[in-house]
Amino acid sequence: MKLKVVVVDLEVSPRAKRWALRIGIPLATLVGGATLAWAASVHTWSDGDTLSAADLNANFSALQGEIATLQAQLATGSGTGGPAGPPGPMGLAGAIGPSGPAGPAGAAGAAGPPGVPCNGCVTNASLGLAAVTAANITAGALSHTHPLSVTTVSSPVTAFAANGVASTTATCPGNTTVISGGCSFITGSSLGALRLISSIPSGANGWLCYYENTAGGTPSIVANALCGSIDTASLP
Repeated sequence: MKLKVVVVDLEVSPRAKRWALRIGIPLATLVGGATLAWAASVHTWSDGDTLSAADLNANFSALQGEIATLQAQLATGSGTGGPAGPPGPMGLAGAIGPSGPAGPAGAAGAAGPPGVPCNGCVTNASLGLAAVTAANITAGALSHTHPLSVTTVSSPVTAFAANGVASTTATCPGNTTVISGGCSFITGSSLGALRLISSIPSGANGWLCYYENTAGGTPSIVANALCGSIDTASLP
């Protein structure tokens, strides 16, 4: 029986040994026990296999390359990203935006029910042009004779001194009412020297005139009233 013993003297640099210890534990933590990406390039042996320097050197070369890659990632923070975290909580509601433009006008509503007829009411048709004709007027309903009687009365002639004021009133008879009136200048001063201050009704049955004389002389004035009365006996 023959026994084959192969002794391989591996020369691993101290620096590689130190980095193997430094990287081994953190690397296992980072990958969480998962198979490393470079495991496919590492040579493995079974019982009875012959060790060769080439395979061992290749394994250490692969390890050295991974160490360099991890160093670069640790220096730049560019390692492989982890899984996405859970969604965060919903943020606060934003401000209400401006109102939109007004919408189009809606369709016209249905017509309402007809109104209640009014017998004898005045309508637009009854007030239209030529709506009232001779056929609408009863014979004898209108007459040129009217029950209003009108009379004119005057106040006494009133004279007053220079540079003074005076008034006079025309009074209607007891059964009449003043309708209108006026004032008259008679004699005694030039027209430009007199100033009419008031020409107004005086109560229900008179007309008042009030003058000012701004010059010399003694002018005279008269008030006139238009009086009217209604003959109730002639009313229909």
